[in-house]
Amino acid sequence: MAKKKRNINKKKKQKQLLKSFDSTGNSTVTYICLQCGIAERIPKEIIETIEFLDEDFSPLTAPQFSCEKCGGEMYPQYYRNFCGIEFQLSDVQDK
Repeated sequence: MAKKKRNINKKKKQKQLLKSFDSTGNSTVTYICLQCGIAERIPKEIIETIEFLDEDFSPLTAPQFSCEKCGGEMYPQYYRNFCGIEFQLSDVQDK
């Protein structure tokens, strides 16, 4: 129960961060919903901030977001994290 509550709080914090940085900078990462296919551009600095602030973050997994339309999992079209690990949408679509 505590873990579920922590995940809900983490998602709320991510949404607040997204709203506070809404359109800052030109560098964005396109995230695609794996359920409904909608695309959303998220500023790269927000993704990097989440990587550094998230205590459960693993450099082997892409930062995760939830689709505002359907609640599904969103995955980056292409993203390279600070460790140089690349994540592509084609990696999860082929599986």
